[in-house]
Amino acid sequence: MEIFISLDIIWQDQDLVEILIKSSNGKFYGETEVYTNYSELSDLALSLMGFPKSVSENIYYSAGEKNSYSFASIYFYCFSVTGHTAALVNIEANIASNQRKEEKHEIKMEVQFEALAIDKFQNQVVNMVKNKYGKATLNGVSPFTQNIA
Repeated sequence: MEIFISLDIIWQDQDLVEILIKSSNGKFYGETEVYTNYSELSDLALSLMGFPKSVSENIYYSAGEKNSYSFASIYFYCFSVTGHTAALVNIEANIASNQRKEEKHEIKMEVQFEALAIDKFQNQVVNMVKNKYGKATLNGVSPFTQNIA
């Protein structure tokens, strides 16, 4: 199974953009469709420029509303003092508001990636905003198995 995070524009009007967010860490997979806008996507692209600038830097992006129709968040961070990078992805599936909380579909996973891959992803998000369509994919790597300082 591939390791990745992807954002894909699937619908839009004057005010809203619907994106399909998919993620897999090689063991788990999840996807959801959430509403956002081009301003929020542009802010994400801007914040990812040059990430990570330090090992303490982190970036949080979310779309949709938690515990509602659908939601996704991506928390980018370094998990070692040498700058190894990862993202914690939280995905909630589209649900009707009258369903029981226990019936809700939700997945949370860590996706590790090389810092260089974020530059390509950031450029793809910039192009999505500029062209008003497209897809951005952050290719991940297999999780490190050794102890990391």
